[in-house]
Amino acid sequence: MVSSSNDQPLYEVLNSTLRSVKLEISDQLKLWFLYLKLFIDALTHLPSYREIVYRNVTNDLSDYYELSEKFVWWSFSSCTKSLTTLQSTKFLGNTE
Repeated sequence: MVSSSNDQPLYEVLNSTLRSVKLEISDQLKLWFLYLKLFIDALTHLPSYREIVYRNVTNDLSDYYELSEKFVWWSFSSCTKSLTTLQSTKFLGNTE
């Protein structure tokens, strides 16, 4: 889905807003409240389950997070249940 205002994908605009917000609720974030409420409401209708998922990042973040630690990833991003999927060139791109 692409936003009509600047031709950026919707998730990029939302992620940019989520990452720019500090501790206070900014006016930029308030514009997203109805969309986020609709999205979260839809998620509540899906069955829940506990599983490990993987997210591709460009840097080694293992020094910053403990294995047993829980944290919030403040963005919408692609994840996978399969580590081999992350190792494919589709996710990694051309590394040469």
